[in-house]
Amino acid sequence: TLLLGAVIYYHVDLNVHLLITCFAVSFLLKATILAFYYRRLLEQIKAVTWSSIVSYLGNSFPFFLLTVSGLLQMKTDLYVANFYLSDSQIASYQILLSFLAIVQTVSILLLNPFTKNIVRLGDASLKKLKGLYFKGGLIISAPIIIIVFFCLDFLYGFEFKIIDYFLTYLYVTVLYSYMVESLELMKHNKSYFISMSCFFTAGIELMLCLILIPVFGVSGALLSGIISRIFLAYRIRKKQLGIH
Repeated sequence: TLLLGAVIYYHVDLNVHLLITCFAVSFLLKATILAFYYRRLLEQIKAVTWSSIVSYLGNSFPFFLLTVSGLLQMKTDLYVANFYLSDSQIASYQILLSFLAIVQTVSILLLNPFTKNIVRLGDASLKKLKGLYFKGGLIISAPIIIIVFFCLDFLYGFEFKIIDYFLTYLYVTVLYSYMVESLELMKHNKSYFISMSCFFTAGIELMLCLILIPVFGVSGALLSGIISRIFLAYRIRKKQLGIH
């Protein structure tokens, strides 16, 4: 909230130095609050042993792979864009992706009340949940995307093509087609499969970006992300059907 308030207040005189300063202050404030909130937990660190650390790292390694593969998939288009787009295009696309990262948390928030009970749900209830989740994502994403582009225009003065609005909408809504299935696979200890699928998808996205970004610019980057996500959705949904 503090960071957003600073950006809105200084939007006329906003520059890279001021933006970095705002980020630094916000992260410092966040670290201070978390350190105070978890101060009792920090006092217990002395009791941690090397064996418990090794055990914890071993159990969490699949989730580490999942995080790295997901991050690689999300950043591939941006890495390629740095080679082919102008500085202004890179800036606009990177800020767009930052906003979309926030937008995509909506999909997690919508699904969060059901995550612990997905395995317990019957086939009929699970099918209904998938349908409602996907339809809800299609509906809620439209006004959010409009707000995002309004902020990009008002705060930063970036202008995008009309086709980019539609592509951004697809970029976000594809996520709703496989989120429930992903959680279901993780409940069946298939996180390694999801990680490898994300790595493979990142490779496909890299090839698409190398072809489409030089020709279509930002639109090509968004299109590459959409196609690769559709492929990932296909793999996850196919694997999920195999479990049943």
